[in-house]
Amino acid sequence: MISKKFLTDLEIDRISHALEDGISSLARVMGVNQHQIEPVKKLSQIKKSEFGTYFLKYPGIPCVVSDAMTHWPAMQWDFQNLKDRFGNIEIMVQPSLREKENKYTVQFRDYIEYVLGKKNASDLLQVGETTIPSSERLYGLAFHPFSTHPDLFNEFDECPYFVEDYFSGLIGERFRTAMRAFRHHWLFIGPKGSLSQFHSDHHDVMTYLAQIKGRKLVLLVSPNETEKITSPEGPLNPFSICMHTFKSYKEVTFFAAVLEPGQMLFLPRGWNHYVLGLTPSITLSKDIVNIFNFGEYFLNLFVRDLPYLATKLNHLPAHVKKQIGINWKIRD
Repeated sequence: MISKKFLTDLEIDRISHALEDGISSLARVMGVNQHQIEPVKKLSQIKKSEFGTYFLKYPGIPCVVSDAMTHWPAMQWDFQNLKDRFGNIEIMVQPSLREKENKYTVQFRDYIEYVLGKKNASDLLQVGETTIPSSERLYGLAFHPFSTHPDLFNEFDECPYFVEDYFSGLIGERFRTAMRAFRHHWLFIGPKGSLSQFHSDHHDVMTYLAQIKGRKLVLLVSPNETEKITSPEGPLNPFSICMHTFKSYKEVTFFAAVLEPGQMLFLPRGWNHYVLGLTPSITLSKDIVNIFNFGEYFLNLFVRDLPYLATKLNHLPAHVKKQIGINWKIRD
């Protein structure tokens, strides 16, 4: 097992070799029993009616779909053409999903050079010395070009063929316009070793992760076992030597998948996922809401998180407010 949160290239290579050898080798690296790891189901030619009933009814079953992206123009994206298209944009990068306090603004073109190993962190951040250890990788988790480049929506399917999505056409246009105040599309770009620790997605959305370039290891844990991977300090690290001190860790079932280009991982609501970049990678993600999670989504966003919702709507451009009929504002 490995002793720290962020992994060196050698440690990532060790994990990659274990994945090639099979589930038993991955279990040894993680320090768990072989029976605790299940491969994620792989599907193709899915019937929409059967998918909803079998895979989405809570708690649901995650799966990897192999034929959802074959016709996407987005499959032609690579690091160079994204750099050419968005090089002058400033983006926020951070060591990992949970490292909220260490965020940096950099030029996208410089970040791509970093992702490909042509710049180090000091060069990227333009400082003589950086406090970021060499094992920590700056991850472009907040890159969101869709609002300023809506033509990107023509290059992928917001709603895959096998699932319904209220955001993509089953609810009125004015509702969809209002919901664009919130980010439901994500473009994750990162170097080898980029990391998202165990988490579940906001407001009980379902999510797909569509792999465009590179490879990623994804470990999944059912929402029914969330407490077993959570400590007072936050989510547990599946590659830490400290895990043996948590009795519950030996009781968790992990679902494992290696995402390859052209594969789409679909996550039902509430599923915890840990994502490690095995190589430099580009991943497109989209939130999904339909009959199987709309109730919880509505309660979370429109009831429990109503102040957040009102604040986001209040900051919409004036023409968008007019379009969706907002004639109120929040008092200072």
